[in-house]
Amino acid sequence: MKNKKLFCGFIIIIIVIAVFLFIFWKPLKEKSEEEYLYDRLKKSGLSGKKEIIDKFFKTTKLGNGSMEKYSKWAIIELKTGDQETEILALKVLAVTHRFVPPALEQSIVDNVIPMLKSENPKIQRSAVTILGYSGNRKSIPPIMNLLESEAEGVKGIAIMALWRLEPEQDSSRILQMYKKEKNDFDKWAYAVLLGMMGNPTGQEILFEHLGNEDDFHGVYSGIALIKLGNLSVIPITLKLIDEYETPWFYQEDALAALREVTGVSFNFDKDEPIDDPPEVRLKVVKNWINWWEENKDKLIWNPKKRKYISVR
Repeated sequence: MKNKKLFCGFIIIIIVIAVFLFIFWKPLKEKSEEEYLYDRLKKSGLSGKKEIIDKFFKTTKLGNGSMEKYSKWAIIELKTGDQETEILALKVLAVTHRFVPPALEQSIVDNVIPMLKSENPKIQRSAVTILGYSGNRKSIPPIMNLLESEAEGVKGIAIMALWRLEPEQDSSRILQMYKKEKNDFDKWAYAVLLGMMGNPTGQEILFEHLGNEDDFHGVYSGIALIKLGNLSVIPITLKLIDEYETPWFYQEDALAALREVTGVSFNFDKDEPIDDPPEVRLKVVKNWINWWEENKDKLIWNPKKRKYISVR
């Protein structure tokens, strides 16, 4: 009898826990997604514009929504014709697109591509950034069309988007654009893109920027030179990303390049790197530094495969 009471009590406890989870778990989880998105928006180009972010959460009428709901709201708002709303929707998609199912992410890409034709440079720049980080190669042709743009900052952002998309094609068009480019930043950006495509034409500019006090120029010059087979650049690039304050995307792109040319991976979470705290990312960088010290004398560049191979 006593055992029966204990058993019944145990069952009641399990039922209570189950009911609690059913009622509260989903909202709690969704609330964390809302807080996450709110935080990311504050850190984005809307920094200092709390009223705009607050307006977003009010106008969506979603309460504690999810990344999928926010994405679907943003896709609809891209078609309103109101530029302020379109910019906000693009800022939302810049955060959410990495956390939604593939079918929805494809829908995001399909709906963002037309925004490249906007006459507003802010909208164009935001759209290009999303497409670059999407990794969707469908974006390459429309982004390539922006290389002739004279709108403020659009061409530079388009070139940087192609860094990530890395068009697998003849580099002659990019080389032509590089040679006639007058703007110093855009010319350097073209040099980085050429290096990533295996064309060494802009190496001199890349080496000039490798020691630049601006880590942005240094890191991406290093990435391009690494992909061109410059072994000596690896420790310099690793040093540039071996800081607590290093932006996550510097580390993501540099470590992705090292994985690509060496085949070595230390399980850096490329899909959701912004969720990794600096301590986790720095640990991966330290692993690479140790790997370099152990293997630097065993590596040679294979130009046909565009990879480093180990020679024992």
